Amino acid sequence: MSITGWRARELSSLFADLGEAFDDLGVPEGQPFLISPAGVYDVALNRYFSVWPASSPWNTQAAHVRDLRTYYDFL
Repeated sequence: MSITGWRARELSSLFADLGEAFDDLGVPEGQPFLISPAGVYDVALNRYFSVWPASSPWNTQAAHVRDLRTYYDFL
């Protein structure tokens, strides 16, 4: 099975069993994040989501992540 494109996910729905690892990385519960096409969590890239949109409503954060995912797929 081939994985193509960036994926947007929410911590609580996809990685519930990895909560401790994400806590160590400073990822708040429920914060959307991007996973690379290779299935890798990029700490530097995802740190962006804890700075700018962190104070925005969740649906705004999710929309922003989806827009970035579309942009990265375009590249």
